[in-house]
Amino acid sequence: MTWGDAGKGRQVDRFAAWLRDRSTPVIVGIDRNAPKWERHDLAEDEWWNRWEPLLYGPDRVHDLRDVNREYLATYPELAVQVQKARPDGPLAVTHRRRGTECRYDAIYASPEFRVNGVEHHLDAALSAGSDHAIVTCDLVLDP
Repeated sequence: MTWGDAGKGRQVDRFAAWLRDRSTPVIVGIDRNAPKWERHDLAEDEWWNRWEPLLYGPDRVHDLRDVNREYLATYPELAVQVQKARPDGPLAVTHRRRGTECRYDAIYASPEFRVNGVEHHLDAALSAGSDHAIVTCDLVLDP
């Protein structure tokens, strides 16, 4: 986004308020263009600006969860494999920023959904002409 700091702040405020005040289950797929550096511990992520943590950080103002982080937390053996493969992060690769591997593309889901799986399809997306991965997930709406 090129709206400057004030524009970014307004955008985050409105989007965060919508997510916080939602009245129904919700799933959001988003090209976040953030974080600047993703670490295995969300509290250690580095951000491009002061607004991004309000949507994506550990103290976000809404209750949606990053389904990839939740999936890794559910399967610690998988989290260990990811940490061995990329000890400094990111948790998955969905974009390459001037050669740097990033996870910019994510799916967030409200607590009503259980996460059964997440996949990141970077090679398929690159072959189709995109510069960002296709991210899919298997979610179940719990009654």
